[in-house]
Amino acid sequence: MVIGVGIIVILIALIYCFFGYRLARVVLPICGVAVITGLMYVFLIDFYTTGGLDKWIFVVCCAVALYVILFILKKLASFFVGVCGSALALLFFAVAFGLGELPFFYPVAATICLIIGLVSFVYRRIGVIIATSLLGGCMAVFITLFFIFGSSLEISGFSDLVSKMSGFLSKDSAMVTGIAISVAIIGAVVQIFATGGSTILAGRHGLRRKTQKFVSDEIDISENGNSVL
Repeated sequence: MVIGVGIIVILIALIYCFFGYRLARVVLPICGVAVITGLMYVFLIDFYTTGGLDKWIFVVCCAVALYVILFILKKLASFFVGVCGSALALLFFAVAFGLGELPFFYPVAATICLIIGLVSFVYRRIGVIIATSLLGGCMAVFITLFFIFGSSLEISGFSDLVSKMSGFLSKDSAMVTGIAISVAIIGAVVQIFATGGSTILAGRHGLRRKTQKFVSDEIDISENGNSVL
């Protein structure tokens, strides 16, 4: 089951990395749903560990409602992606190069995350592309390498999974960071060239709007002032 869920997450991460801007209306809310439901798990862990089917029905309904809200409030969804993508990349750098020990690192990192989140919030094309490529590239590479080089995949629970992932990142942080940033750069370049002639999320309903192409006509002006096309 762990491998199956991991494969699904990797596929979603690759979509973020290479098609995040083009499919923004569909994929951006997923990040917000994951963040909010994750926070619900952290602060309401007793609720998750007790109860029956009705508990999970409630969680699924909340996730669907959040997705619909973020689908409508697309700017809020893009803000989540911007913050999460930059935070994940900074986490890799902090572990790889020991930046967490530096003074003022966390305030500076939080400021960077907020800046990228705000750039994505206003739907600046480059902001959404950077955010989705960072988030997707880092997630896809980390989970793939964890499955390949990580310890045993016999997971006894969520806390055990987090513990093993943290240990793997600490041990192989340089490799993970280098490959993740490389994939993120490739994803950003692909998105920039693939969406160079279009504006995504620009209309009232956030639909794709192709740019108008203007063709200049040669006009010969005659001596009497009449235009000849």
